[in-house]
Amino acid sequence: MPASAANNLWYNLSEFCNSMIMFRLLFLPLRFLFFLYHRARKILTGRGNTLFHRIPDRFTMMRRTGLLAGFIGKQPANYIDYLSLLRILKDSIYLKYFIYFVPDIHFSWAQTEEIGRCLKGIAAAGKQLVAYAEGGGIKTIYLMSLAQKRYTAPNANFMVAFPSAEPFFFKRILSTLGVSAEVHTAGKFKSAGEIFERTSFSKPARENLEQLLGGIRGEITEGLRNSAGMNSEKADLLTRFLTDNTLCRSDDLIRLGFINEECLESELLNRLSGNAEEVPPPHIYSRNYQQESPVRALARFRRHLKKIKKEKKAGIFKITDERRIYRHQRSSRYRLFRFRRIPSAAFVTMEGAIRMGSVEDEAAGIGISAFPMRDLFAQLEESTEEVVVLCINSPGGGSDASEMIYQSIEKLARIKPVIAVMGATAASGGYYIACAAHRIYGANTTITGSIGVVTIRPNLKNFYRKYGIDKERIAFDRTRDLLSESSSLSPHSLKLLKKSIDQSYRLFLDRVSRGRGKKHSDIIQAAEGRVWTGRDFAELGYTDGCFNPLEALVEYRKTAGYPDDQEFRLNFYPEIKTDIRALLGDRLPSLPGLSEKLSFLEEPLQTLDLALSRTGSLYYFPHSSIFRNL
Repeated sequence: MPASAANNLWYNLSEFCNSMIMFRLLFLPLRFLFFLYHRARKILTGRGNTLFHRIPDRFTMMRRTGLLAGFIGKQPANYIDYLSLLRILKDSIYLKYFIYFVPDIHFSWAQTEEIGRCLKGIAAAGKQLVAYAEGGGIKTIYLMSLAQKRYTAPNANFMVAFPSAEPFFFKRILSTLGVSAEVHTAGKFKSAGEIFERTSFSKPARENLEQLLGGIRGEITEGLRNSAGMNSEKADLLTRFLTDNTLCRSDDLIRLGFINEECLESELLNRLSGNAEEVPPPHIYSRNYQQESPVRALARFRRHLKKIKKEKKAGIFKITDERRIYRHQRSSRYRLFRFRRIPSAAFVTMEGAIRMGSVEDEAAGIGISAFPMRDLFAQLEESTEEVVVLCINSPGGGSDASEMIYQSIEKLARIKPVIAVMGATAASGGYYIACAAHRIYGANTTITGSIGVVTIRPNLKNFYRKYGIDKERIAFDRTRDLLSESSSLSPHSLKLLKKSIDQSYRLFLDRVSRGRGKKHSDIIQAAEGRVWTGRDFAELGYTDGCFNPLEALVEYRKTAGYPDDQEFRLNFYPEIKTDIRALLGDRLPSLPGLSEKLSFLEEPLQTLDLALSRTGSLYYFPHSSIFRNL
């Protein structure tokens, strides 16, 4: 480089640094005011020691972005934001009693396990956990088992169904219709097509399914045997009882020592404080309620309520809420001087079956479309994101689409760190695309593996004959019958199909070999379409451990050399923008033509929406919408 060019570069760099310093000094008085505001808010908020918390019954991995997202009503809670919230509760220095209400859960076992691990962290931080439920299933009982004290509503019913399978087989009804299925596989455990060509599972497929379900059930029973406050003998009795009784009641769980007591939700705080009295109706406080006027009875009742509140305020339980704790923690971490840039992390949600799709598809549509995902990863290559976290929940799909997505992720991984976190399921193509990442994590109950290939081809020859339908072939090439359903395959076509399946299988093995650093001969032992639990797959070295998406980011922060208090800005992809027409249509259903009349607002609002869409949230702090959606 010439001396003049070097001098110019140094001069421009120094000018840029000086301008940044001047910019920060210019806004220093404003930051000082914010600093005083956060100090005052820290003193005034977050001092309560008791939290009543409701676990959502379902989650979403997506988050709406931009200005218009604030006008949307209550939506399913974002899972990443909820994990961030639980981390805040764990680190709260004032919180002592964490009372959580467990609903009838509709999210996966993987998320149940990860939330349970967060609750264990809250208990390990010195908080006393109290669980309450009005009924539910085995997931409800699993999360309740982590609390030191457990309560239920009177006569609560629980439907305890451990993971099991009862698949349909369609061979007989298809044969009645004259339809047959030709299934071609690479791997004896690849059983996706057996429901069409058999009346029961093959021996390898059945053994694999029994092993998979046994592994998941083992994780559940292990958690129940470690129920807080129960010795090993009682925990074993509880586990055997729940295994043998699909339906049970709260009195059964009390008898087994799992539930402490039955009570109404309104009585819970009194039971915890040792006062079992409930608040009676107003007429109880009247000496002669039949003669006393309703006004005087109501006044007496209100005075009694004030007395109860005063006693509770002076007692050990000082009620707070999530928003106050959130504000206190955020104020505690506000710094007057902050010269480090806050790095950002991209969370990419990939849910559903994998397919090619088309270039017109949206990345946030149904399933995982290869073309829009390719464009999204190309966009991330040019972005300022520090790290990319792939949240994969997919049973697989087309081999060509999986390969296209794999190549896009591999290209991105050459530029910046990529971490794959498997959800409830990341099997076949789901694991295929995860192999392009630098690290792969999952839950112990994640269903993964299925390294193999399957092709299902319908044969409608007898169906057409049965119902008098004729087809005539014109200009068919030698192997053109591969794309026809009117007959069985010729020997040449069958040979070509087998060759294609073998090539796809070898490519799958190659992708796993490159991603995990293993030989093909070693991978074969775990492949052939066999499905594994996350724990077993990690023990074989095909994943890197048991972490949820937020824990994966913490692990990256350690390995990247960031300090423990380093925040990350979380950006969610694919972006879901709120359309003004749909928004107004939902808000004003009785005025169907209003959204079209206000369409002139769409362009300026979209411009502002684009400017605000990348606000994201900070790691450690959830997005504020989590409080609206709880």
